Amino acid sequence: MSIIQEIYSWSQNLPAWQQDAIARLYASRTLTQADKDHLFALAKAAHGIDDPENRQPSKLAAGQVAAPPVPDRLVQIGAIKQLSNVNAVGAD
Repeated sequence: MSIIQEIYSWSQNLPAWQQDAIARLYASRTLTQADKDHLFALAKAAHGIDDPENRQPSKLAAGQVAAPPVPDRLVQIGAIKQLSNVNAVGAD
């Protein structure tokens, strides 16, 4: 299991606002001020403080997480066609 898959599995038991934070970090690697404001509002809502904008958390979806590599899988190139100016590969 890759580290991102372990983080995904671990995150499933976190509060919704923390899952939202993980999804945002996975998507863009940094948080903007708007992201931080959104997360702060979600955290407050989780503790009973109303959010006038009624923001909703989004979770990291299983489909967003890359599948683990399969070490026994064979990958082959079937053809390379119409090359031009590619290092030392001939044009024909």
